[in-house]
Amino acid sequence: MGRYGKTILSLLALLAAALPLRGEFVLNQEIVDAEAEKIVANLRKVQRTDGSFQYGGQYKVGTTALVIYAMASAGYDENDRTVADGVAFLLKNQSRSTYEEGLVICALRRLADRKYTERIRKAFLYLVATQVPVGGWGYGDNLRLQPDYADESCSQYAVLGLSSAKDIGLKIPEKTVKAALAFYAGRQNPDGGWPYVRGTSTFSMTSASLSSLRLLGLKLELPVPGRCGAYRMNPGMRRAYEWLDRNTRDFLRSFHARGMNGYYALYAFERVCILNGLKEMGGVDWYREGCVNILRNGNWRNDIISSCFVLLFIARNAAPYAVTKWKWNGRWNPDKYDVANWTKHVAELLGRPLDYQIAELGTPEGNPGRSSMIFVSGHGRFQATERELAELRKYLADGGILVAEACCGDRTFRETFAAVMEQRLDPERPRKFSPLHPAHPLFQSYYKLNPETLRIRALKRGCGSSQVLLLSTEISCALNGDRTDPARRKEAFQTAANLLTYALRKRKPKAKFEKVSYPEPGVDALLDRTRKTGNGAAYNYQAPLGRIRHGGVWDTDPGFSKRLMQTFSANPGLPVFDTELPVDPESDDIFACPMLLMTGHGAPVLTEKAVANLKRYLANGGKIIVEACCGDALFQEAARSLLPALDNGRKPLIVSADDPVYRTPYPISASSAETTQAWKTNFGGAMPAIYGIRNPDGGWSLLYFPYDVTCALDGDLEENIPALKEKSAAEILANAIAAMLTPKAEEVRP
Repeated sequence: MGRYGKTILSLLALLAAALPLRGEFVLNQEIVDAEAEKIVANLRKVQRTDGSFQYGGQYKVGTTALVIYAMASAGYDENDRTVADGVAFLLKNQSRSTYEEGLVICALRRLADRKYTERIRKAFLYLVATQVPVGGWGYGDNLRLQPDYADESCSQYAVLGLSSAKDIGLKIPEKTVKAALAFYAGRQNPDGGWPYVRGTSTFSMTSASLSSLRLLGLKLELPVPGRCGAYRMNPGMRRAYEWLDRNTRDFLRSFHARGMNGYYALYAFERVCILNGLKEMGGVDWYREGCVNILRNGNWRNDIISSCFVLLFIARNAAPYAVTKWKWNGRWNPDKYDVANWTKHVAELLGRPLDYQIAELGTPEGNPGRSSMIFVSGHGRFQATERELAELRKYLADGGILVAEACCGDRTFRETFAAVMEQRLDPERPRKFSPLHPAHPLFQSYYKLNPETLRIRALKRGCGSSQVLLLSTEISCALNGDRTDPARRKEAFQTAANLLTYALRKRKPKAKFEKVSYPEPGVDALLDRTRKTGNGAAYNYQAPLGRIRHGGVWDTDPGFSKRLMQTFSANPGLPVFDTELPVDPESDDIFACPMLLMTGHGAPVLTEKAVANLKRYLANGGKIIVEACCGDALFQEAARSLLPALDNGRKPLIVSADDPVYRTPYPISASSAETTQAWKTNFGGAMPAIYGIRNPDGGWSLLYFPYDVTCALDGDLEENIPALKEKSAAEILANAIAAMLTPKAEEVRP
């Protein structure tokens, strides 16, 4: 791919190095997505009738493979006509070029593991056969003319192809690997970089060579067994890393000026960072800065090769941040590669791209809101600032999961973390860690795990919501590669898979540049609990669902309404609440809510003023759903007294089996309902009664569920709770709300 000229270091360059890379450029998800779509649209226009692409009138196989590789990396598959036609061309044609055959393997492997094994095997055998005696690769078709020629550029695509083939079970011969490692070791310059054949080290060849070493099995650094947090670095790779680190900022500013060679180098650099788990190089977020330069400078748009390298680079955005690793003020990162290995493992299990980020909570660049889970680990005394806890509260209120473990079983970390969470996360409503019930879905979210072995504790209040989890058995050392015991590694990776799979189901991760906005106000923060008058927040929304604050535990299952609204969005005949917020039943805020929810644990104590206000709300057309969360006995007992008080002393009505609550829009019956084991034990094959209060027009103004319908929608239903599972719970709640809006007569009194 040619050489770069010598870097000219001047005073101007030194001053520029101190300036921010991206200036005032605004990078957001819409811009990145739009650019990727434009690239694909332009690629479609230049596809030939035989399905191929070409560059400069030649390299049809390689150019076609590069286009398909880029499109597949961006999420396109054989259902796309452009991809399908390109694949058909690759299956029919084979080149005699290292670049081209290496890219063929990459493209077909990215689309499907074993579907194209025969064609991948041909390319694989070709690459093995064309390795030259010095251990590297030349262009492939030049063996007879230059049998000893090899360069770092050709070699990187040979190694890239061989490594991709290895992923489908093709074994690279040991002599091939040894010769390649010797080739790279012999070509490295004293300054740590690599040249193109010989001479001055270049950014592209250093990136290509360092990534090739990783693909050939070497690692930049390895944990020292028995010394958590200690690592030994590969000397040669370390010198290369340091060379790149010194030159990264200049490269990220200037790669666009080098044309196709610059974008070629950018993709090689991306591989270095991804393969070695590097989130920053040169003191900057290399991926973000690379995207900024790409989008700010569009000189690549009219070049098919450059466009493909750009698409390969920005396609990494398709991997959302599944996990945020919390960078707290202490020994937060003894296991530097735990989360990288964790997300990679789960991505392979689920067959979907996933990524992670490292963040200081509460900072502009440290927003965990894009991820499904926050993971925190470490040694020594755990501490969190009020700013960090404020960010964490918003994250948890939005359905996020926090998982903590004491690295190496560090007792100080475990005890101080528990104290911070129990005492400071919600100081007005203290919570305690208690064992997660053996029937919790986390234990079966991917693998069937033994709860007695894992001994996970959850920060809960009432049924609460299992959103803050504390592991009694550490997993990070095994994820990091410290543990060599196969059984211990297997247990750690299976635990990690279940934790992340559970979190992904509870909260969808966001793309890297997607805007994060937490719902405001949140259930925990909207109202001052000591005030008895409304603050008017409900009037800021068009159709809020008001959650009644009462004397018991009223804020259980805070995330259920979000999942419920997903069901509603699939049926345009159902209403959509634009937020859920707590309301004081004594205040006028309730009249801004078309519907109220009263749920919880313990007796839902209400003042006489609150009861009178709720009666006035019902008389004015308001609707209320009452639910005994987890089938709580104290709540049930209090509800039996409360319902007559809301209807002038009359007993509530039993909702008949043919009422729309059981039929419209979703048919629900005892035989069709999906229920927990405790439901089956308590109720057998029967459907417990739902009670209600009718308004003067015959419609339902209040419906009371004496069993649980919210835990499943919050994602933490346990089999020991008599409850409907998620699908049935969402459907019967949808029916109930629809029935309240569509009056039906016929009363049946108990």
